[in-house]
Amino acid sequence: MSRRHKIHLSFALIGLLSFSISKAEVAPKSNHWVDSVMQTMTVKQKVAQLFMVAAYSNKPDTHVQEIYQLVQQYGIGGLCFFQGSPKKQVELTNFYQQGANIPLLIAMDAEWGVGMRLDSVLLFPKQMALGSIREPESIYEMGREVGRQFKALGMHLNFAPVVDINNNPMNPVINTRSFGEDRHEVAERAILYMKGMQEEGILTCAKHFPGHGDTQVDSHLDLPIIDYSRKRLDSLELYPFRKMVKAGINSVMVGHLFVPSIEPAKGIPASLSSKTIHDLLQKELHFKGIVFSDGMQMKAISNNFPAPIANLKALQAGCDMLVFPTNVIESIDTIAAAVTRNIFPLEDLDAKCKKILLAKYNLHLTHFTPIPSESVTAYLNRPEAKALQAKLVEESFVLMKNENKILPLTNATLKSCVYLEIGKGQGTVFYNRLKDYANIPCISVVQKADSLTKKLDSLRKFENIILAYHDLSEFPQRNFRIDTAFAKRLADSLPSQNKILVLFGTPYTLAKLPDPSNFAALLVCYNNLSLTQDKAAQALMGGTEINGVQPVGKNIYTAHGKNLNTEICRMSYVAPGELGIKEEQLSGIDSLINVGLEQKAFPGCQVFASYDGKVFFQKAYGNLSYSDSSRANLHTMYDVASMSKVTGTLGVIMHLIDQKIIHLNDPLKMYLGDMPESKADLTIKELLAHQAGLIAFEPYYARFLVQPDTAPLYATAASPQYPIQIGKRWANKDAQMNPLFFQPEASEDYPRQVGRGVFSHKSVRDSVYKYMDHSKPQPKVYKYSDLSFIYLQRVIEAKTGIRLEKWCDSLYFSNMQMFRTLYTPALKMSVDSIAPTSYDPLFRKQVLKGYVDDNNAAMLGGVAGHAGLFSTCNDLSKYYQMLMWHGTYANEAFLGKKTVKLFTSQAYKGSENRRALGFDRPDDNNEKNSPVPSILSKSSYGHTGFTGCMVWCDPDHKLIFIFLSNRVHPDPSNGLLSKLSTRTEILKRLVNIIDQKQKNE
Repeated sequence: MSRRHKIHLSFALIGLLSFSISKAEVAPKSNHWVDSVMQTMTVKQKVAQLFMVAAYSNKPDTHVQEIYQLVQQYGIGGLCFFQGSPKKQVELTNFYQQGANIPLLIAMDAEWGVGMRLDSVLLFPKQMALGSIREPESIYEMGREVGRQFKALGMHLNFAPVVDINNNPMNPVINTRSFGEDRHEVAERAILYMKGMQEEGILTCAKHFPGHGDTQVDSHLDLPIIDYSRKRLDSLELYPFRKMVKAGINSVMVGHLFVPSIEPAKGIPASLSSKTIHDLLQKELHFKGIVFSDGMQMKAISNNFPAPIANLKALQAGCDMLVFPTNVIESIDTIAAAVTRNIFPLEDLDAKCKKILLAKYNLHLTHFTPIPSESVTAYLNRPEAKALQAKLVEESFVLMKNENKILPLTNATLKSCVYLEIGKGQGTVFYNRLKDYANIPCISVVQKADSLTKKLDSLRKFENIILAYHDLSEFPQRNFRIDTAFAKRLADSLPSQNKILVLFGTPYTLAKLPDPSNFAALLVCYNNLSLTQDKAAQALMGGTEINGVQPVGKNIYTAHGKNLNTEICRMSYVAPGELGIKEEQLSGIDSLINVGLEQKAFPGCQVFASYDGKVFFQKAYGNLSYSDSSRANLHTMYDVASMSKVTGTLGVIMHLIDQKIIHLNDPLKMYLGDMPESKADLTIKELLAHQAGLIAFEPYYARFLVQPDTAPLYATAASPQYPIQIGKRWANKDAQMNPLFFQPEASEDYPRQVGRGVFSHKSVRDSVYKYMDHSKPQPKVYKYSDLSFIYLQRVIEAKTGIRLEKWCDSLYFSNMQMFRTLYTPALKMSVDSIAPTSYDPLFRKQVLKGYVDDNNAAMLGGVAGHAGLFSTCNDLSKYYQMLMWHGTYANEAFLGKKTVKLFTSQAYKGSENRRALGFDRPDDNNEKNSPVPSILSKSSYGHTGFTGCMVWCDPDHKLIFIFLSNRVHPDPSNGLLSKLSTRTEILKRLVNIIDQKQKNE
């Protein structure tokens, strides 16, 4: 049974159960209460119960006192709240209810949730966007959430859903408030929304009877005419209302519409027509619920009838309650007088009053309890509501064209792609999210031809253009805020590029563009809210699916083609609540980081976590340094030290193995020629698993130091003159780099910059390699060694003739748009966004910023097999998500699935070497030696870096964790990060959170 059928079945069961209870138990008690109240009421008090007055929580005290007088002195039946704030509205609700002799029915016209009226509250999508959702069951969940929000505010009735069929693109008032043009879809979605709210005990209201969709007049301003035959109305406009009545709608709102085929008397709107309300709605459609008028202050009524007369006529026609009436006191007197003269029969008044009181009884309003106000705003914006909001926004996007599957954007497409922001400064959120995925430039224009002219030369340089209209209107009378001359100029000037159009507006907007078919892709996103912009950028990139259907505008432009839905191929960025993770579960991470910052374990850091390709935690903390107040941010680049091994060198090795260019059991001598006997037969596999019998590390840079003056270069013990330990010796603080090998300026013989104002001789790298080759061999047992990966770099470059950094960039970094991942960044960009590492007192005598922290890597020109990469968490996550997705990212296969499995599994199974081929792994035999807690799965893998960095992937938990810091600044001996166990404690918390999440799934 499908989920949709299950929901419909549950509705049927709920309806049967409610019916049996009301007949067997509720009716006698309710009738007793209603009858007892009515016996105490005067005619004027009964009339007043039929008035629902507009109330605001953002108006001055004079308004509050006016409303209170109507409540306390005249006994009006209800209030309909409009603009204001949640807390103030709750306070006023308590105030008004405490002053009411008969409880008030509190309502709101909140078609897409209370955020439609109140500030500081999230906004759900409007109905037209909900009409785009392919599988509409989530609309039921929205209904339930709206119902919960109503209850939190002490409200009982929502004047929703709109069930008008918006089959007129020029409709100025229904428009995006409608679910669409198809009567079946409108009815189905409206019923789902209704049932969700009613499930939470909220009264719902179908409007605007008998159908306000096919009109070009706004009833707020004048009386619209729906001049169609009764046959047409029965087949179209009335269809959703019939379905709603059968489904159990609580109430119906009658519109201010002149419908001659139902009410032939000229100028009589449906809201004042007995033929419309009594004959059609109540007798023919068998509707027994409450009938509300539309707002009685609207000019469709007020232009033609005095308020007291209009209010009386609405009640005489069959309305049970008047919404937003004016001249309330005078109208009560007029209607009471009509009752006395039997113009409006007393039995009709009693029936209406009884219906309202019965509704109040069934809403449990007989005993009022004040509503808490302090935390109501937080409740309305709680993570569960935000998660639903995000889900609805994602599901509402409609892909109306997608030639050659240009969306999601491929890696190749992004290499020559520009974003044209139409509406200066209005696409900031959209662009910021695009930049998380790719290094796309932005060109911004306003909708003026001369604004575009100045930018044409820049635009023509790109093969692919994302054109995003951000400053659109939903109203056809405003031309949807499309400047047609600008749009034509745009179409004529850029004919050859692949143009992707993103409309932050409705499908109707396409009618105002010269030729929409000229675009390679068309994406409709409905509004320009921040969340919509964020999710739209992710949709373009394949971070989220596009799966919507076109609800309107099919006579303007019909979505066509086979590729009108997309699948996820890149990471997405979500709020924790979207994964069912509570914010408070993550608060402990902040605490752990703050302890580290306070104790100066590191100046600043980035922390990243994703689950199943969804980034749910990404934050930056602290400053770039202790002396620099510049804040670290998510674009700050860190020296990742030994994480370079697995992010750079290993990635190339995996590719070469995957392509069978090299093989795991190949010895070094196959690639490096004349090697010492102790190194010649070392295999690629042994090097990768640190099983090659190499020394862990040797400070080769020390061989290039010279003594100052006549003082010895080294001492056997530390002293003020000899403070720097190198191995078992202590170096003179005044030691210098050998000027034969290092100079302050670049030249043909000194080509490699290793620090600020420091250039090395071209022979230095070969000298380091020679020292490596003649290092003392060790037993072939597991021993972590930097030399292993320097050898692997040499293998790569000797075999292919291509430098390591070029391999890394061409294979991964450029293709994955990891544009903040590179070697030697100080030579290629401003260092302002790079975190400094240690102060090098001997070799380069400077604080290192943008130059590799590792001195041996510096000797090799900053590009080394074991160190040298700088990056950000966001960049690194793309590479590691590719591995988690078995070698594929952005629909591009970078590595074979078997290769990824081979390199992330234990290399020497059954041995004491826990390592994979390059990656570190948990130690199953000795938890004390394990780099990660035992809570991590045995299939997990990762690496750490000397500068205070860590990456860890756990396929079983679908988790990627990345921690970047500059804990070595300014002193590399600072070991507080390890002592505090900051990284492993965060990792523990994340795994516990995911364990709990997976148990709940």
